[in-house]
Amino acid sequence: MRTVERLISIFDAILEWIGRITEWLLVPLMLLLVGEVIMRRIFDSPHMWVGAIATQIYSLHFLLYSSTALIKDAHVRVDILYYRLSPKKKAIFDLITYSIMLILPSLFFAREGYKYAAIAWARREVTQTIDRIPIYPIKTVIPIAFILLFIAGLSEFLKKIAELQKEDV
Repeated sequence: MRTVERLISIFDAILEWIGRITEWLLVPLMLLLVGEVIMRRIFDSPHMWVGAIATQIYSLHFLLYSSTALIKDAHVRVDILYYRLSPKKKAIFDLITYSIMLILPSLFFAREGYKYAAIAWARREVTQTIDRIPIYPIKTVIPIAFILLFIAGLSEFLKKIAELQKEDV
């Protein structure tokens, strides 16, 4: 049991560290967008590239922070029936849903995301705007994000198993 708790602790520490770094992506995103509003409204000088860069920064934030949000229980959950369940039934429900809807799909999407990123790198894929901003680096984050989501799902899965074992004692 100690090994499992240690593994959970390591997984969560890594994911929280990534989350703390990823949170800072919102600062340049906000500065970029505020700067663009000022340039557009006051100086009548909009920049086409700002939208593409803002989308990439937000995508990076969303992709990398999703695993941290999972371990912090910050994801949106439809609690129509879930909140009425006992703690034991919630843990069992979570074990089933994490297995079917998170852990296995994360592995699939990590593999497919790798293929998608490899194609983007081979083509040196760029935006379709006049600025031709490279988008292959952000596509590289897709498989990384799903690997992190797999780790977060595994951590939560192990927590639920530990929770059930404590209740049975």
